[in-house]
Amino acid sequence: MVLAPTGSDRIAAGIAVVACDELTVPVASTETRYDALIEQLREASQPSRKALAAFGSYLEKVQRHAYQVTDRDIQALREAGCSEDEIFEQTVSVAVAAGLDRLTTALEVLP
Repeated sequence: MVLAPTGSDRIAAGIAVVACDELTVPVASTETRYDALIEQLREASQPSRKALAAFGSYLEKVQRHAYQVTDRDIQALREAGCSEDEIFEQTVSVAVAAGLDRLTTALEVLP
């Protein structure tokens, strides 16, 4: 049996305790020491310029199904006139934004 931290130990560990009639369950706090950094990352993940039309379906794929991106996708962007820097910037921007959206959704289910 694992006991939940109490008092100052609980506060230091960042753990809240939810109690009901029969059970006390430790619940992780949704606030972290990284919140300010995550907010800065969220702001930085917004591209400063619009993506070219050639990026449309590619960025959708990165956002929703990144595991499906292939070398062929990158080559098609190069052939459409996109530079390596543009491809990198847009890819990272969309991937970071998608990851942060998933993090936000996951944190919302915590009490």
